[in-house]
Amino acid sequence: MLAATLEYVLAHPIELAAALVNFIWVYLEYKASVWLWPVGIILPLFYIYLSIEAQFYGNVLINLYYFVTCIVGWTVWLRHRSDTEEGTIVDITARRLALFLIGAVVAYAPMYYVLAHHTDSLVPWADTLATVVSFVGMIWLARRIRQHWICWLVANVISLALFYRAGDNVSTVVFAVNACISVLGYIRWGKLRHSNSVTPIS
Repeated sequence: MLAATLEYVLAHPIELAAALVNFIWVYLEYKASVWLWPVGIILPLFYIYLSIEAQFYGNVLINLYYFVTCIVGWTVWLRHRSDTEEGTIVDITARRLALFLIGAVVAYAPMYYVLAHHTDSLVPWADTLATVVSFVGMIWLARRIRQHWICWLVANVISLALFYRAGDNVSTVVFAVNACISVLGYIRWGKLRHSNSVTPIS
């Protein structure tokens, strides 16, 4: 048993390292801790490699975006440290939600075209949808909007299906766990939101 476990670890070092860093990041996000951002700078580097291996090219773009956004998000949260460490959580308004939905629909078509016609993406429509949803999720996370967890739920369900299809069992489990945590995170951030009685972003 020990030998088989060691053999598996040696055969999947990047997947397992990515899983470990991912769970640290999700825990810090769940806690609304500012330390999620430096960990988030490291995490995309693993998934860029794994996504290329899985022919999940939209996810490569997602993770490049995550890398940059984590640097920006860390800077923003540090400027408002007292408001972000398990603190100020907001809900999105209907107006801003509508604007984001319109933007997502507009962005979907050209991204789908590129992935469908200029890459060997296995499932371009799902690849594109996960990419667009994740873009929105990172923007909402940086702004401390509770509904970013809904974006993560959608993106994680799609990602686990794509990585399962690619045969990456470790990443499949990671995204399945992340999907469950997305529900718990939404509930926890809702409690933080109500405990601080913050006016939604308009």
